Amino acid sequence: MKFKKMLRPAFKRSSLWLACSAVLISTATAQSKTEPNKTDQSVQNNDIALLTPQQIEMRLTAARNAINLEQRLLSDLSNEQTQVDELPEEQIISRLHENKTPVGLDTELAQEMSVQPLDKENLNPAEYLLDIQAAEMATLPAITHDAPKTEGAIRRLYNRLFNDGVAKVPRLKAHLYHASQQQGDELVEISRKTLMQEPYANMKAALEDITQESVTDFNGSLPRMRQAVQAAARAVGYYSVDFSLQKQKAGEVNLIIHQLGDPVKVDNRVLEVRGDGQDNADYQAVVNSSILQAGDVFHHGKYEASKSAIETISGEQGFLDGKWLNKSVDVVLPDNIADVSLIYDTGVQYQFDEVVFFTIDPDTGMLTTDPDKLPVKPKLLKKLLNFQLGDAYNRQAVRELSNSLLATGYFNAVNTETIYPQKNPVAGVEFDESNKPKESVTQTVELGDGITADIAPIEFSASEVIKDKLNLVAQKAQRLYDLPDDRLLPIDQTQNQSTSLLGKVSDAIKHVAKVILPDESKDVLDLPEGIGKPELAGKKTAQAVYEDKKVPLYIFVMSDKPRDAHIGLGWGSDSGTRLITKFEHNLINRNGYQAGTEVRLSEDKKGIKLYASRPLSHPINDKLQASLSYFEEVVGKSTNGFDLTTRTLEQGIGRNIINKNGWNRSYSLRYRLDELETKADPSTWQDLPVNFRDGKPTQEALLAGFALHKTVADDLVNPLRGYRQNYSLEVGSKELISDADMAIVQAGVSGVYSFGDNAYGKDRAHQVVAGLQGGYIWTNDFDAVPYKLRFFAGGDQSVRGYNHGSLSPVSDKGYLTGGQALAVGSVEYNYELMKDFRLAVFGDVGGAYDKKFSTPAKVGAGVGIRWASPVGQVRVDVATGLKEQDTQIKLHFFIGTPF
Repeated sequence: MKFKKMLRPAFKRSSLWLACSAVLISTATAQSKTEPNKTDQSVQNNDIALLTPQQIEMRLTAARNAINLEQRLLSDLSNEQTQVDELPEEQIISRLHENKTPVGLDTELAQEMSVQPLDKENLNPAEYLLDIQAAEMATLPAITHDAPKTEGAIRRLYNRLFNDGVAKVPRLKAHLYHASQQQGDELVEISRKTLMQEPYANMKAALEDITQESVTDFNGSLPRMRQAVQAAARAVGYYSVDFSLQKQKAGEVNLIIHQLGDPVKVDNRVLEVRGDGQDNADYQAVVNSSILQAGDVFHHGKYEASKSAIETISGEQGFLDGKWLNKSVDVVLPDNIADVSLIYDTGVQYQFDEVVFFTIDPDTGMLTTDPDKLPVKPKLLKKLLNFQLGDAYNRQAVRELSNSLLATGYFNAVNTETIYPQKNPVAGVEFDESNKPKESVTQTVELGDGITADIAPIEFSASEVIKDKLNLVAQKAQRLYDLPDDRLLPIDQTQNQSTSLLGKVSDAIKHVAKVILPDESKDVLDLPEGIGKPELAGKKTAQAVYEDKKVPLYIFVMSDKPRDAHIGLGWGSDSGTRLITKFEHNLINRNGYQAGTEVRLSEDKKGIKLYASRPLSHPINDKLQASLSYFEEVVGKSTNGFDLTTRTLEQGIGRNIINKNGWNRSYSLRYRLDELETKADPSTWQDLPVNFRDGKPTQEALLAGFALHKTVADDLVNPLRGYRQNYSLEVGSKELISDADMAIVQAGVSGVYSFGDNAYGKDRAHQVVAGLQGGYIWTNDFDAVPYKLRFFAGGDQSVRGYNHGSLSPVSDKGYLTGGQALAVGSVEYNYELMKDFRLAVFGDVGGAYDKKFSTPAKVGAGVGIRWASPVGQVRVDVATGLKEQDTQIKLHFFIGTPF
């Protein structure tokens, strides 16, 4: 390749560049003043510096001088070009294989700047730094990296059992100290009680939220840790905390507080609700609350909680047009005061519109609202509605409706869709179309002295594909935003396979259940060929909801052989291995009839139970149930070898009514027939508590019953606070089948109370569980009362440390006779060692007694472990009876509520 124009002398080239730079700078300066930003808002929002006539004259003179200099340089270059063109080509061109000096090259300077070969082994980076950079680098400490702590064997076992083998990411452990100025900056550790107060608690939490792996380079992580501590302190009102951070050891850091500073306090507080809902009790409760009163330390969390509470009430109570007129807080430093202003306009309260139930027509694959196509009759669905058309909209009522539909068990799928108002529904993202005529929005701005500038908005464009995708994203985001909290979303079932040991056991049991009791229902409905995803026509639009202030509900229900199958395995030191299977058909016909089967197998008891139910006045709260069961059980073991075997046939009918006030009622009528058999020697039959003179005696009773029970708890699965009461009465008469006139009364009260804060929450560190249960049988002939209707104590739900049903009065021959009275009390204390894991100590006292309560009470005590599992509290207890000659250790296992 040949170059006809070569380098010019160095000094002239420098002059040219200087001149050109001056021209460019001058031009750029002029352009920056004559071509402002191309947004119409920038002119309105940003100040434009206007030049005085003197400044303009000076700049024009500088520009003319630069132009004259440029013309002279161009003239010199033209003369030099003529001289270069007259040189021979070999003096102009420098080739790689030729040793020639090109025109314009300073050979002496090139020889002085000859490059020496690089010695990579003895390279010193400091030689290539400025003096000040080299000095700073010499004072920096060496970079060290700490390895995160490894978990112990017990923790790894816990993760293997319960966390799918995944360990938690190790995080920093923070230690907080005060630097005591009175003792020469001696560090004083902050007490645990003080650490629970602000700002210490929040600063400690901020540090302990940082992973150990992210701060292995401690010095490099200091700025981020300091920023986290400052943000945590300011969040609770402390803006001037003076502190320092020190590394204690790997994974642990010391936070040293030199000066806490004065907190920012609320000076003025305005919290006002306007509009139709200003007298609403929920709004007024927030307005009159003690949050952020004048003089309180300004807490960002409480400020946000106040806003969130008002917005939540708007959504819950149907004030869907609510908006903030003002939501601001002004923090004034160094005065350390804050002015809070929250003014909210609720707008009007919306009402309930019609509720539309729809399903998929299996014949056409289309959505239909035809009442005859619904899985159950519409009158049953209407009984589940807890509001009327025109009532004030309430989101809690919608949630209760959705939960009630699922609780019936009639449906495989329930999806409640609420149409919320939208003044300007999202129909797409608008773009400027290049093929459409556009109005000119360019504005001409006078800058003074005859200078003007044209300002126009920046234009964007996008392809049709991009616009379609953005429209879909916008529409989907809007739908998801409008969905209620209880909206059912599809779940990828392939991701539900457990990897932990207990999870694999659970999956194996589930697989066995499906093999024994296959579920014929399908998760995906088979649609006719050619039918795509169905859509319900005629839905009310969001704009229509906004206009008439009425919110409709569209509820999709689908029922495809809704059945449930359960298998339970258990073991106890007194009962051995237990197997329980249950199969339920949740919808037999459109009238809401249901049926089920339960099978129990264990070493001492086996049997089967059939049951069916139908709704009466309400599909859930009022049901009529009938049952038929047969069981064989070995009971009444004693030291004298009284091994009693019973065969029981029982049938009954009952009505269960659930009331909103919490007191649930049950009416029942049951017939019981017991056939007894013993392995005792016939010569001893006259000494047995049951009349065996006829060989295999039978006992029967027809009992009419009434029961009341009530449960109040903060969480029905794993309550921290709550109580339960139950009372029942059953009566039978000799004139109506029963062997004896009798009245059986039972009562029970139990509860749980948690208190004390810990790292896992408030009021949960300590827990006390207590309960009392009692009963009595009124009868003129206790010996004629069926043996299985008498009272026995002992077991995991009674006096722990004794076998199930092993405590009762004993005859003079040493046989268990059963008690005419029952009294058992228990108390338990447990402490939360880890989240959802507790260590418990307990004591139980009581037993079954004769009429005169002459039977001595039994005392059992022990320790246990509690785990708050998703299906209820898992309880494992080791207990023993106290003051017994032959002390035995009993293992009890139970799943359910703690009281």
